[in-house]
Amino acid sequence: MSSELQSLVSSAYLAVDLVFNTITEPYLPHLRMLERNGLVDRKVHPTVPPRVEYTLTEPGRALRTAVDAICGWTHQYLGHIESARGRFDA
Repeated sequence: MSSELQSLVSSAYLAVDLVFNTITEPYLPHLRMLERNGLVDRKVHPTVPPRVEYTLTEPGRALRTAVDAICGWTHQYLGHIESARGRFDA
């Protein structure tokens, strides 16, 4: 998997499960990339302190299905993957 795709998938996990109460600095680049790719919309509210709201777009919601499928596959085959890694690393 390319690093760009891996970063997009990581960001997708964040977008799918993120509770938008407090965004800490490490998440901002992921959110900005998701916004750039059209997966989230960003709305800035003119309040003090500033409040920013992120929502999934239709493509972002559609990506959730793919991410859920990857998570399901991972859970289904995790034992196999761990066994294979153990054999390979031995």
